[in-house]
Amino acid sequence: MNNNCIECPIGKFKGNTGSPFSCVDICPGNNYLDTDTCKPCDPTCGSCQGPAATQCITSCSGTLKRSSTAATFSCVVLCPGGTYDDAGTCMPCDSSCATCGGPLDNECITCQSNLQYSGGGPTYTCVSGCLPGQYNNSGTCAACHPTCKNCLGSSSA
Repeated sequence: MNNNCIECPIGKFKGNTGSPFSCVDICPGNNYLDTDTCKPCDPTCGSCQGPAATQCITSCSGTLKRSSTAATFSCVVLCPGGTYDDAGTCMPCDSSCATCGGPLDNECITCQSNLQYSGGGPTYTCVSGCLPGQYNNSGTCAACHPTCKNCLGSSSA
């Protein structure tokens, strides 16, 4: 590759921002085309459409995860709340979950603040009210005493 160019022919681009430079047909990986010059992507992006960390387009560097399935995305170490890691891409949880292990409503790890846990864990379903035969025990639906059809707590006093 010739690195001594000071001007590129039509249809070719400056392969780097220094001078002299090489002329290329396509920008190399981890670079994007800005007018007529290839410029580096944010270091978190494997490829990008611009310089910002939010302009990644096909992959992330190393073990970073895609923040979403949108056309452009950020690369993150951990998926943010309300999403879970699905093979390196942060995917949305069910709307009842604050955090989750998967997309289903019974895969909540924590519930939205206005909902209660229902189920035996380690993942839960988050509900707005406990089922008949259960009561709200500090944000978790718990079974009433066996002698009760419905209750306010567990004791049978």
